[in-house]
Amino acid sequence: MAGLDFDSLIRTHLEAANRNDFDTMDELLTEEYTLELPQSGERIKGKAKIRDLHVNYPAKVHFVTRRVVGQGDLAVWEGTITYNDGPPMNRVAIFEFRNGKIARETDYFGEAFPAPDWRAKYSERMTD
Repeated sequence: MAGLDFDSLIRTHLEAANRNDFDTMDELLTEEYTLELPQSGERIKGKAKIRDLHVNYPAKVHFVTRRVVGQGDLAVWEGTITYNDGPPMNRVAIFEFRNGKIARETDYFGEAFPAPDWRAKYSERMTD
């Protein structure tokens, strides 16, 4: 898959999600697309099922991309997600591609928390 523009494909997917543009999202997924959410122990299989989930999702979501890196048929997205204009949560998603489309996505996310004071002498504040 030389030349696959992971950054553009993933940004297009997430920007479509921000707009509830389900048709664009569908174009980027394989029929067998699988979404895995290890923190809740869920696996959702199939483009039709994921579209139904998105159409009926009870919250407004917004993704902001920090960076995308990838090689071969695997890419990692790092950024934030907000629900209903609430505080942003860090999110990492692993994307697997097949024939130029997203075949599998595994999401990890969590709320931010303050760094402990004792670690201050070892670290610097992340601002991006």
